[in-house]
Amino acid sequence: MKTEYIIWGVKPNETEEEILYTKATTMDQAKKVIELLELVHKCTSTRIQTLDLGACPSQQWNNKNLIN
Repeated sequence: MKTEYIIWGVKPNETEEEILYTKATTMDQAKKVIELLELVHKCTSTRIQTLDLGACPSQQWNNKNLIN
């Protein structure tokens, strides 16, 4: 099973949410990246999207844990 952790958020002086980081390999690593993005880079509204590449895509959209 391959899981990706996609970090979304708003960059400083911007108003639109966008993908900020896609290389986290674990949830713990993604949380640490969010801390760095918020504290050092002043990003806001950060969130982690968990994408299970081993699951059937039609089932993923029904998963309540899709966005943490």
